[in-house]
Amino acid sequence: MTGAAGGMRILHIESSKNWGGQEYGILEQIRWLVDHGHEAAIAAPHDSEIVARARTWGLPAHPVDFRGSFAPKAIAQIRRLVRSGRFDVIDVHGAHAAATVGCAADLCRVVRSLHVYQPQEKAVLRRLIWRWGCHHAVVRAHCVKDQLVALRFKRAEDITVVGSWAAPEFFHDDSTGTERSGVRAEWGMSPDDILVALVGMLRPDKGHRHFIGAAARYLKTRQDAFFLIVGEAPAAYREYEAGLRRTVGRLGLDSRVIFTGYRHDVARVLRAVDVAVIASDGVEAQPRMVAQAFAARVPLIAARVGGVPELVVHRETGWLVEIGDEAGTAAALTDVLSNRSERERVAAQARRFAERELTLDRKMAETLAAYDAGPRRPRGQV
Repeated sequence: MTGAAGGMRILHIESSKNWGGQEYGILEQIRWLVDHGHEAAIAAPHDSEIVARARTWGLPAHPVDFRGSFAPKAIAQIRRLVRSGRFDVIDVHGAHAAATVGCAADLCRVVRSLHVYQPQEKAVLRRLIWRWGCHHAVVRAHCVKDQLVALRFKRAEDITVVGSWAAPEFFHDDSTGTERSGVRAEWGMSPDDILVALVGMLRPDKGHRHFIGAAARYLKTRQDAFFLIVGEAPAAYREYEAGLRRTVGRLGLDSRVIFTGYRHDVARVLRAVDVAVIASDGVEAQPRMVAQAFAARVPLIAARVGGVPELVVHRETGWLVEIGDEAGTAAALTDVLSNRSERERVAAQARRFAERELTLDRKMAETLAAYDAGPRRPRGQV
């Protein structure tokens, strides 16, 4: 399945107007495809962040009017796009556009990408959309694949697991320590101050309240660390962010917990911290933060949520704690920060794993193979 010059033609579709790790990852994929001789574009709402940023990145972007699961205007727009662009594959991300895009499955191959792990409704319509609306599925974790198979939404052979990756900039090393000192200088810290970071969109399932609770517990016995909350809240979660800030104030942690807002230099910030934390309590498959921390040689403490244990092996590539366990997270922080040789050993093993398994090149090779895998037409029976 190739275009005129030997490359594939892939149309990525995202119906969300927000901007987060999923949307950033889609543009990373499109840029990689274009750089490697393929034709690729994004189709999304005209007022979405991903369309605006795609244009900033110099990537092809097509506005589509997504309104409802079976939007006639969007169906017509997608069918015209497929015909005019002669796309070989549609890669539709998430659930909201899946039904609409499924109406173009007679024109080209449709692959559905699922980035999160959350309960799926066992509804007849949902099952039909999975069976008839896509030829193949690409999911971010084995737990997601197992769920789809158990629900009989898709056969195992029609699902490919392509986990998260770290972009090349996360593999750069801060050998001179300039990033460490530079990041701390932004907030008036010394190069020796300890930094602990949680990176991700500010929304409830990311577990920021657990992170703040763990910080409070840790700081009761040790006053040697600062805690960064890196990311911004979408418009729908501005009150959630305000509530987090109120909690920080009520706990008297204003000088120790820092909200950085959205950062364009996440790789630089991450390389400068001493420990990264994933405190999520829902929807995670394989969070991008796992691969990024591994690549950056940053010790990682992660909640045992979704597909996280598929990558984080306790005391081998990171430290696992139970979901919502603030005391356990604080204890793990004390453990990690008290034993330099142990944290360096674990971080080095995680880095080697990332170099072998979690590069963008490797994951895109797996994705391209998935685009050409399985049946030519969607299967209606499982």
